Amino acid sequence: MDIKDFLAPGSVFIDIRALKKGELLEDLCLRAASILQVDADKITAHILKREELGSTGTGDGIAIPHARIPGVSRPFGMLVKLRQPIDFDAIDSQPVDLVFVLLLPAAGRTVFGSCAWHGA
Repeated sequence: MDIKDFLAPGSVFIDIRALKKGELLEDLCLRAASILQVDADKITAHILKREELGSTGTGDGIAIPHARIPGVSRPFGMLVKLRQPIDFDAIDSQPVDLVFVLLLPAAGRTVFGSCAWHGA
């Protein structure tokens, strides 16, 4: 699978404003829902549930919120560059300004190149 298979030019957003992590995640879930034609509340619930397990802020200003979503039929990515970094409870305690949202079908195994993605 190539990156173009799950990240389209229309799913890249630059200069996004957000003050807080929750506000940002809700905005990104609305954007994803609009593109995928899936209920925004469903996406938001799954993304927030995943965040409850631990922050998806991976360090160095990057966050990768992700979840398996019922109704999503193919892997979907969204790349977002924030206007200003925000607190994301990242593992290195540094603010985040680059976010990659990854939504996967609810069931099954997704293969990216030589790497398989098994869980949320």
